[in-house]
Amino acid sequence: MEDDESKTLSVITQHNDMFRTSFGKCKDLKGQIVQTQGVAALGPIAAMIIASKIMRYDNFTEETDPYGEHDFGSVIIHHNGVPITVWWKIDLYDADYERGAEDPEDTARTARVMTILLPSEH
Repeated sequence: MEDDESKTLSVITQHNDMFRTSFGKCKDLKGQIVQTQGVAALGPIAAMIIASKIMRYDNFTEETDPYGEHDFGSVIIHHNGVPITVWWKIDLYDADYERGAEDPEDTARTARVMTILLPSEH
């Protein structure tokens, strides 16, 4: 039998994957996607490529995902012939985006924010 902590982690991971692979369009999960100025400056074509790569991302390892929540990743795009690393991070908030989520399993009381950023903006 799965303990409560493992069950909670499993649900968070599943919800993060649903949010990421739908790029925030999963009707069952509240959330938004934001990008930093550096990412926005890459332009709309780069934004589409980044979104596609994030949605298909599956390189979760103990090193890149130590807590198993599937809440962070790194993708590389080529912009004007230059490889650029882009990070994404999912954070969980209460439904009003005012503080951290109290019950991350409860989709009615939890909102996700995926931030897309350049490593230099961290």
